[in-house]
Amino acid sequence: MERGKYSRDQREEKVKYYKHVLIVIPCNCCEDSDDKLTSLCDSAFAENLITGKPNGEGLQAHDYTYGEELQFEDGLERTIQLLREHPETRRAVIPLFKTKHIGNSEVPCMITTVFDIEDDDDEDCVNLTILGRSNEAAIAMKSDIKGFAELLKYVAGRLELNAGYILLHDINLHCRINSDMDEIKRILKAGY
Repeated sequence: MERGKYSRDQREEKVKYYKHVLIVIPCNCCEDSDDKLTSLCDSAFAENLITGKPNGEGLQAHDYTYGEELQFEDGLERTIQLLREHPETRRAVIPLFKTKHIGNSEVPCMITTVFDIEDDDDEDCVNLTILGRSNEAAIAMKSDIKGFAELLKYVAGRLELNAGYILLHDINLHCRINSDMDEIKRILKAGY
């Protein structure tokens, strides 16, 4: 992160950030981490997205999980059904950030998901667009993308389609200078 701007966030932590970052990744390029702990966390996150069940009794770090928000009022199931009945729909949207989150100390970083079916001459596929209000580049983003890739594979499987692309639009992609720098140094040293 040689470019970008410095500021202090609402937690009074120094951050370096970029505004409006777009990332497009073929779903099949999201690999499992070689680090066993990271891989376990990625799997737990993906499982939560698909089932809505917490990642462990008493271990929940926030007042919400993305899985709970996706499953709220059967949102994920209803979205899959909508895509099955109307593959051309532009309404397969599941909000993750809701008015109940406003003003809380911990709020969803990813604020909405949109599924769409791409009508290709060879093979149709389902894509996932995610709008993020804020995302930690060094720590959270890789796990978020891996978890959402597994969610996309799940939805594609249910629709008997291929998993296509993940498009992530982060309004604020950042690193916390004090708390993330050791992890960033470790990542750089490992040759990423």
